Amino acid sequence: MEHTYKKDYRKIGFRVIFTQIPDQRWILGFAAQPYESLLPEMDNDPNYFMFRGRIEIGGKIMMGFTEFRFEMTDELHERLGELYKKLRLEYRNKILTKT
Repeated sequence: MEHTYKKDYRKIGFRVIFTQIPDQRWILGFAAQPYESLLPEMDNDPNYFMFRGRIEIGGKIMMGFTEFRFEMTDELHERLGELYKKLRLEYRNKILTKT
């Protein structure tokens, strides 16, 4: 049974829903959505989030965009850089500390 949990990174304006799958315990899946794109009816449903991916062994991040367009601003680009750091830290804290 998979384990799903949510984190809000208020400083960089992202909601992230993480998923751990027991038989793939070295992988941490995630879906991320910028706050400005959250919709009340979908704000906790990772199927509608803009970014999806997983963090694999060694902290390697595989990330993709959901199939819709959005404006890439300088600010969003900077926040994505901060999100990258948060994702790697979460992997270290959640996955590597349990081994």
